[in-house]
Amino acid sequence: MAVFAGIIAVLIQVVVAIAPVVEAIAALVGVFGAAAVAIGGGIAVAIAAIIAVVVAVVIFVVTHWNEIVQFTTDAWNNIVSFLTDVWNNIVSIATTVWDGIVQFFSPYSGTASSIYSTPTWRR
Repeated sequence: MAVFAGIIAVLIQVVVAIAPVVEAIAALVGVFGAAAVAIGGGIAVAIAAIIAVVVAVVIFVVTHWNEIVQFTTDAWNNIVSFLTDVWNNIVSIATTVWDGIVQFFSPYSGTASSIYSTPTWRR
């Protein structure tokens, strides 16, 4: 659970960091939208909005590259740690079950080998 709490905390920090970018995009869309409506209508507004979003994303990524790398690295390490723990638990449970099966049948190992080693028709 600590892994998920860490991931959620980092996601919250990312959302807080993105908030000014979203505000900037809204302002850009407003400016470009007004100009686009004056120039050509709905299609121009859509194109201006797409350009504004792409520019804002590029600026955000370039500005926060180190944080993005750190977040991605931490998230990947947490995923690997979680899956490693899951796998180790699966192996532990399977080993325990197998050891129990072996222990259950171990008293009969001599009997089983004598039955199968000499066929009854050859006695």
